[in-house]
Amino acid sequence: MDTIWVLRKKDWPLVSQKAMDQDLTQFQSPDDIERAEKLSREGNQPPAEVPGYEIHGMVGSGAYGEVWSGTDKNTGRKVAIKFYSRRSSVDFSLLTREVEKLASLAADRYVVQLLDVGWDASPPFYVMDFIENGSLEDELRRRGPFSIDEATEMFQEVAIGLMHLHNKGILHCDLKPGNVLLDAEQKPRLADFGQSRLSSELAPSLGTLFYMAPEQANLEAVPDARWDVFALGALMYCMLTGSPPYRSAEISESLESAPEIDERLRRYQKSLKEADVPTEHRDIPGIDKQLIEIVDRCIAVDPGSRFENVQGILLALRQRQEQQARRPLMLLGMIGPFVLLCIMSIFGFVLYNRSIGEAENSLMEKARESNAWAAQFASRTAADEIDHFFESVHRLAKDKDFLKAFKTVLNDDQLKSLRQKLADPNATAQNDKDIKEFLINSTRKSLQPFLRARLNESGLKDASWFCSDSAGTQLAFVSRDNKYTTIGKNYSWRTYFHGGPNDLKTKQEDGSVQYPISQDIEKRIHINSSHLSAIFISQASQRWKVAFSVPVFDGDEFLGIVAATAHCGDFVAFEDRDDQYAMLVDFREGPNQGAILGHPYYKERTKNGEKLSAEFLEKQKIIPDAKDPNRIFLDPLAQYSARFEGEWVVGARNIERTIFDDNKNEVQKTDLVVLAVEKTSSIMKPVENLGRQILILGVVAVFVIILVGVGLWILAIRSAKESRERVSRAFRSATETATIVKGKSTYV
Repeated sequence: MDTIWVLRKKDWPLVSQKAMDQDLTQFQSPDDIERAEKLSREGNQPPAEVPGYEIHGMVGSGAYGEVWSGTDKNTGRKVAIKFYSRRSSVDFSLLTREVEKLASLAADRYVVQLLDVGWDASPPFYVMDFIENGSLEDELRRRGPFSIDEATEMFQEVAIGLMHLHNKGILHCDLKPGNVLLDAEQKPRLADFGQSRLSSELAPSLGTLFYMAPEQANLEAVPDARWDVFALGALMYCMLTGSPPYRSAEISESLESAPEIDERLRRYQKSLKEADVPTEHRDIPGIDKQLIEIVDRCIAVDPGSRFENVQGILLALRQRQEQQARRPLMLLGMIGPFVLLCIMSIFGFVLYNRSIGEAENSLMEKARESNAWAAQFASRTAADEIDHFFESVHRLAKDKDFLKAFKTVLNDDQLKSLRQKLADPNATAQNDKDIKEFLINSTRKSLQPFLRARLNESGLKDASWFCSDSAGTQLAFVSRDNKYTTIGKNYSWRTYFHGGPNDLKTKQEDGSVQYPISQDIEKRIHINSSHLSAIFISQASQRWKVAFSVPVFDGDEFLGIVAATAHCGDFVAFEDRDDQYAMLVDFREGPNQGAILGHPYYKERTKNGEKLSAEFLEKQKIIPDAKDPNRIFLDPLAQYSARFEGEWVVGARNIERTIFDDNKNEVQKTDLVVLAVEKTSSIMKPVENLGRQILILGVVAVFVIILVGVGLWILAIRSAKESRERVSRAFRSATETATIVKGKSTYV
C-alpha cells in the first residue's frame, strides 16, 4: 500500500507560530501567503494537464505551487505531481538543483523517487512516488510519541538514509517529521530537498525552527553535516516526547514577535544557547543511558559536542545494540556465577547438614553403644564385688566355728541381761557403763577374730564387718581404721536388719526414739534371706555406704544377722578421663532415689582426706530419665567443677547380684545403676574436623567461582571493547570514501 506525499498550509515558513514549530522556512511575503491560501481553497482544477498521467485531486499546496495525486496511464502506478504554479516566487535555479539531487538519488530506498520532469511545461512540474501513508508528522499527530524501540528503529532508518545522502555529497538541511514520509511498510523516505545543499556549496540554508541547529540560523552560515546531526537528534527527541527539544512558550512568543527574519534567527540562536539542556526524554520509563547520551550528543547546542557526522550516530547505535545484545550474556556472566554459587551453596548446605547429621547420628549411636559396653563392664565389676561380699558373708553365716561362738555369746547370762537393756532404744541402760561392760566381755570378744578375717579378705579400704543378735543389737564390729565402733548399739531399724526398702527410725517431738516395729523383741521384723540394704551415710567417713546382710539361723530359730558394709563408690572400677567417666547411682525407691553414690568429683574431694557433708551428698541426685541413652545427659556436679560441664552421652547398666541362699544361685537385677558418660564435644570432634574441612573446601570453591566470574567479566569487557573497536574501524573505513568537514566533501 502506497502513501501520499503532502504539502500543507502549515508547511509555510517562519511567518506563523506553526511554521516556526514544524515545517518549511522558505520566506514568503503576505501576498504569497494569501494567494496560496486562495488557491488551496479553490483546488478544483489542476494547473495543467500532464501527458501520460491522469490527475485525480489536489493533495496540498505550498510556497511554490501545488501537489496533485494522479495515476500513470501506462502502468497504473499512483504518483504525486508537484506543479510550480507560482513562478514569481520560484528561484528556478534552486528548483533545478533540487530535481538534480533527486535524480542523483534515483533507486535509493530511503528517498522519495523522482519519476518524471516537465520543466518546459507551463507551469513546470515533476512527478514523484505517491506515498499514501503520509508523513512522520501525521503519524505522531495520530498516535502520539513512539515507544523506545519504535523510535530507535525509525531513528536508525532515517540516519541510514541521511548517510546515503552524505555519501553522495548531499546535505538535507531541513530534516523534520513533515519531511519524512512513511511507505507501505512504515519505513521512512526522505522528501523535500528544497533546502538541501551539496557539501561543497557555500550557500546558506535555513531549516525549520527547533529542528535547525543554532549555527545554521545564520544567512552567512556554511553548510555542515552536523546540521543534519542536530535535526536527526531533534527528530528522535520529538518521536520520544511528542515535541522537539528547546521549544517552549516563551521562546516561541519571542520568535513570533521578531519583526525581521534576521532578528528572528538571532533570537533563535540566543534562545537555544541560553536554554537549559532538554531532559524530558530522560524521564521516559525504560529508556537506557546509551540512548539518552546519543540524543543529548545530537542536540547539543555546541557543534563541537555533537557527532561529527551521521556515521558517528550509526556507530553509537551499533555499539548500543551490541551492548544490549551482550547484556543478557553480561548479566548471565555477572548473575550466573552468583546464581551458581547460590545453588551450590544451597545444595552444599543441604548436603553438609545431611552429611554432618548422618555422621553425628552415626557417632552418637556408636558412642551410645560404646558407653553401654563401658557401663556393662563397670557394672559387671561392681556386681562381682557385691557377689564377693555376699558370698563371704554367706560363708561366715554358715561357718560352724562362727555359729558355735555366736551361740555361746547369745547364751551367756551376763550378756543376756546387757542385750536386753541395749535392745530398748528408750532405756536409760544405754550408757557408757553398760557399753563398756558389753565391750570388755571376753565371750563377746570371741566373735571379733571371725569378722577380722573376713575384713582382710575383702581388700576394700573402708569396708566393715559386724554381727547382730535377733533384737538388732550389734555383738561385734571390725573396720580398717579402728577409729570408731558401733558395738552395743541397736540397729534393728536399718534395712539390712528388717529387710525393708527404707530405714524405719523416727524421732518424736520430745526427742525420744521410737521404732515403728514391735517393742517385743521376739516379734521384731528381720530378714530371712540375704539382703542388699538401702544406702546410708557413714558417720565416720561421710560417704555413702551399703550393707550386705545374711540371716543366721539355728534350724528354724532366728539368731541374728551377719553383715558387711562398703563404700558404694568403690564398687565401680573405671578408668576416668576428662572426656569420659563413670558414676554409680541408686535408682531404688525411697527418699534417696537418684542419689549419686560414686563420682569422680567425690574422689577428687576425698583423696586428701577431705570429708563431704551429709547435706551435700543428699542434694546430689539424678532423675531416673537421665539414664535414657537417647537423652543428652547434664551432670548436676558441673556446678562445682568445670570439668563436668557441657553435654554428655550416657550409657546405663543395672548392677545384678547373685543370691546364694538355699544353695541356689539366682541372679537378681538391682536398681543400682552404673552410668558411663562421654562428652558430646569429644565424640563430635571428628565431625567438627570433617565439617571444618568441608567448609574450607566450600570457601575454596566459592573463591574459584568468584575468580571464574571475574575472569568471565574481564573477558566479556575485553570482548566488548574489541567489538566496539572493530565496529569503529569498519565505520571509519566506510566513511573514508566521503568525508564531510564543515560542508566540504573530499572524495577518494
